[in-house]
Amino acid sequence: MGHEILTGHFNLLKTIIGSGIVSFPSFFAVFGIVPTVVFSCISAVLAFAGLMMLCECASFIGNSKGTFSSSLEDVLPGIAYFFNVIVFAKCFGVSISYLIILRPLLEYLAEEAGVGLSGEELIVIYALLMIPVCALKDLKSFRFTSLLGIFGAYVCLGGSVYNLVVIAKKGNMPVVKFFANPNMGWIKKVGQFVFCFTCHQNIFSIRSGLSHPTRSKMAKVVGSSIVSALVLYLTFGMTVYYTYGNNIEPNVFMSFEANRVKTAVVLFYSLLITCSYPLQVHPARDCLSEWLISATRVSSAGKAGSLVRVVSTMIIVGAGLYISLLTISLDTIQSVVGGTASAVMCNVIPAISLMYLQRKKTSVEKVFVILLLAYSVFSFAGVLSIFAKNK
Repeated sequence: MGHEILTGHFNLLKTIIGSGIVSFPSFFAVFGIVPTVVFSCISAVLAFAGLMMLCECASFIGNSKGTFSSSLEDVLPGIAYFFNVIVFAKCFGVSISYLIILRPLLEYLAEEAGVGLSGEELIVIYALLMIPVCALKDLKSFRFTSLLGIFGAYVCLGGSVYNLVVIAKKGNMPVVKFFANPNMGWIKKVGQFVFCFTCHQNIFSIRSGLSHPTRSKMAKVVGSSIVSALVLYLTFGMTVYYTYGNNIEPNVFMSFEANRVKTAVVLFYSLLITCSYPLQVHPARDCLSEWLISATRVSSAGKAGSLVRVVSTMIIVGAGLYISLLTISLDTIQSVVGGTASAVMCNVIPAISLMYLQRKKTSVEKVFVILLLAYSVFSFAGVLSIFAKNK
């Protein structure tokens, strides 16, 4: 694997694993081992198909642009605004999930350090401290954290293996299910599967980083990243499930037994989220800034542009903080984001974009277009069922 492909692999893999690894073990408790493995493999295959469709679109029109909206505007002209809305919703939603994840982690670390602050107080302080970082015009220095992020994921895996060994030595292994009885509640989780494999917003920047982005090279980058994420997800999820059975918290680290290993895992993962959080706020902020500049007709350059950027950052972080402090679970935010913005970005847009290409489509392409659209329908249905239950 060449240097370019390896770099693309790590960048895409870091984008995939994100916060999805935290809630993935709960799939085993809900579905059982075999259905979780099957559903995960299906999700991985469809994610691969969607990514390759986007690459095919860029290759067909000879596009080497590095952003989602600018790349697809040549395929579906006139709807760049819609693409920006999708990117905004997805990135804003993921930033909220990060804050929801961090609140109990920061509280645990504070307790270990003897600091008498609640999780709510800590996450407010954290958000305030992150505003200056997220307001920076350029976050290029944060884009070199791929190896740190992947290492953090393997630290989590190592911690879960350690806990499994400890539990096994004590002889307190929980009962695990290979199959769970199907029920209508399963559909609520479809959006989370989409969420866990969402990385499509970065595929064009990764593609533009290759000197000759052929179909073969992109297939290697995408395929190796998807398979690596799938193996990591399943290994981590199954290890945690065999350790705790059905007693798994939505934020899986809260299921870990309090010890030095948990402290190390929580600390490292908190640092990982801290590096990743600005990378989600940044594109959402850019979209909001563009809309505010268009609405107010102020100049995007100079002090006026800087003021709009800072105000946009404060709005994004403040709104995300407010939502994260509500009684909303990590499962819910991941299902809603995954079933709406991520589903459109990962399934609907690739399928429609491919069909718009002025060339003959293969039978395999047509089949995957149908599968991606059907996947989106199930994702949307899961979101509707969540809201219907909460009424």
